Amino acid sequence: MLASPTLLERTSAARNAADCLQPLQLPARRASSSSEPPTAERLAALSRQQLTLPQGPASVRCSVSSAGSHGARSRENSVSGSEAGRATASAEPFAQPPAEWWLASLSRADIVLLLGGYLVLFIRYLVSQQLAGFFTAVADDAGFSATWVGLIFMAYPLGMSLTSLAAPSLVRRIGTRRALTGGLCATVLANLLFGLVPDLCSQPLSTAAEGGSGAACLRYGFWGVYFANGLLGAAAETAILILLSVRFRSAIGTVMAHVNTASTCGCFVGSFLGGMLYDAGPEGDPAMKFRIPFLASTGLVAALLPLRWVVPEERLEETTASAAPLRSVASLSVALGLLAIFLSSCVTGTLDTNLPYRLQAPPFWLSMTELSAVTSLSSAAYLVIMLPVGWAAGKLSSSSRGLKAATGGGFLLLAAAFALLGPIAALRPLNCTASVVGAMVLRAVGSAVSSNFVYPDLVQGIREEDHQLQASISTLWNAAYAVGWAAGPYAGGAIYAAFDRAPLCTVLQRGQCDEPASGAPPPPCSCEWSPRNGFTGFADVTVAVCAAFAALHLVAAAFDVHDEPPPSRKLLLVEPLRPNSLHDQGEGAAPPPASAPSLEGRAADSPGVS
Repeated sequence: MLASPTLLERTSAARNAADCLQPLQLPARRASSSSEPPTAERLAALSRQQLTLPQGPASVRCSVSSAGSHGARSRENSVSGSEAGRATASAEPFAQPPAEWWLASLSRADIVLLLGGYLVLFIRYLVSQQLAGFFTAVADDAGFSATWVGLIFMAYPLGMSLTSLAAPSLVRRIGTRRALTGGLCATVLANLLFGLVPDLCSQPLSTAAEGGSGAACLRYGFWGVYFANGLLGAAAETAILILLSVRFRSAIGTVMAHVNTASTCGCFVGSFLGGMLYDAGPEGDPAMKFRIPFLASTGLVAALLPLRWVVPEERLEETTASAAPLRSVASLSVALGLLAIFLSSCVTGTLDTNLPYRLQAPPFWLSMTELSAVTSLSSAAYLVIMLPVGWAAGKLSSSSRGLKAATGGGFLLLAAAFALLGPIAALRPLNCTASVVGAMVLRAVGSAVSSNFVYPDLVQGIREEDHQLQASISTLWNAAYAVGWAAGPYAGGAIYAAFDRAPLCTVLQRGQCDEPASGAPPPPCSCEWSPRNGFTGFADVTVAVCAAFAALHLVAAAFDVHDEPPPSRKLLLVEPLRPNSLHDQGEGAAPPPASAPSLEGRAADSPGVS
């Protein structure tokens, strides 16, 4: 899976926890002591000045409401004091220091903590993606149906999603140090057990195709262990995200950039390393070939355990803030956005299980290492394209029409990628390596574009201070992404199985094509490419779905389908700026003329209010 799944815990946990400790910045209104006439420049400057608030101690108590929420904030504010006094807070927004200055100011302990946290994220995502390099071909050779392969791949993100919901409560109860240690220990145990499932079931993979109770033990054993790895092991990266966001809140943007890079690199290194280690195993011992990737990755996770003595103990404070009712965010625009997130993560996840049926079959016959390299290419392209995509999303954040059009364009790119992988392959000149490479790059670009323009569109018309509505949107966003990520492998496997009329032989069955034994029956698969294989049918369906959804989004953009802020939540501005407010006004100053126009009733129509 691409690292965008990475949006599920990484971005939200860091942002939410960082908000908990940032000082409350309240607007302040200032009066000019100058007696000179107002100018356009001074009017513009004063229009950006801020409001005064009652004097007194202000307390802000926050906590991360969900480690998997995208930008959600749960904040409980209390302001008390005398009505007679007035206090002003800083009118300048919080400025993040340059990365070079910030890094130079860190202590050695902070640097060790940062590097250790990035390493935990890198290794955990490496573990999550190592199966993509070799498991599909192994399971296919063992007689597993494509549906069962999809179910097994689905188990990890399903468990991970469940943990993200309970992570704040877990960290509040046991602290970051214990959560990290427990998550790493669970990863060591579950990862090691996955490689030993054939031994525990007393069923070699090479004979599993014959059926029997041992084959059933393999299927359920793989699913259960992989689910446990996602469920219990996810406590480690969640604890790290919360810890980094709390300890380094003054440079949260820089830290999150590093977090995304570490997680994405873990994804494509894991896929490549898994396939390479499988190929490096002894040819005469398929059981050991299967164990080697898990033994190696288990060693990498175990090497992280000494971080327990580096990680400080942090706990989250409890909050009573809650999300707004779901009916308050129900609209056509929100429904389109949530469906886009679900479909983007689902479509991208289908190739985790189905790509080997295409590239490890004729005419390519890629080895595990070569397949892993192709998968890693897609992840690397995703990492590179995220920079311009993030910039473009920021530029379009105020235009719902532009965001929807960009999302529709992303689904057109996904449709083109799957067309190159499947239906267009019927054109012999395009059934080649160059088409595959182009398709994988298009897949990365389409995945980034189809998902990263959605959240800014979902929060159109919602003020940042409306934490309940923000929490509802974030919860729905995460739920859609998590369900799509988990459903992708299963849906891909099920569609492949439905169209699998003439299955192609995979690389592990190539020996039956090259040197058939004398008198042996023909292989149960095709040694020559034909368009009736299951992957082509799966790609046809995916192209149709992506193209149809792209058209739907483009129509919504053409008609400018968007949300207006709820009437009860529209921003009410302070009394409007008038020319005579540029002069000092003491307590005895006369009030402004009553005929001056008021903006209060036009707040919702003001272009600067969202």
